[in-house]
Amino acid sequence: MQDTTNTLDPRGWPAPETFLTYQLTRVVQELNAQGTAYVRRYSDLSLVQWRILLMVQRFGKSNPRDITAATGMDKGLFSRNLKGLISRKLITARKDPKDRRRIDLVVTPTGRALYDKIIPLMEQRQAHVLHGLTQGEVAQFQRMLDIVSRNAAFRAPTG
Repeated sequence: MQDTTNTLDPRGWPAPETFLTYQLTRVVQELNAQGTAYVRRYSDLSLVQWRILLMVQRFGKSNPRDITAATGMDKGLFSRNLKGLISRKLITARKDPKDRRRIDLVVTPTGRALYDKIIPLMEQRQAHVLHGLTQGEVAQFQRMLDIVSRNAAFRAPTG
């Protein structure tokens, strides 16, 4: 990443690349491209499908609302990608016998086998992304991201 200190555009305004929001967007784009490449080494899943499989595996029996809440994923994007995972028999969706409006999601044995193949690679990826940071720096960075995330959840008043 380039040095962005004291960078002004021709009008004297701060250049976009000096904004934390711009920098975070760029990092997310790079991480998404990297994550896609890692997932594609062992499957033809999209990164979104991998994240759904990962979260359903993490929660065990879960429902779409739990997964979208945990990931912040758009419900339409989630639904479209879940259909692909179900059609490939990586996840099953069953109506809850106690509440027919509720759908329970469960990773199938085939989905679990794919998860088991990909997760060690994703753990290597995590280590690579954090390379050069101490445990304390990682913890501090996570605390700072939590603060930025809470602040980002605030919506400016309209009017």
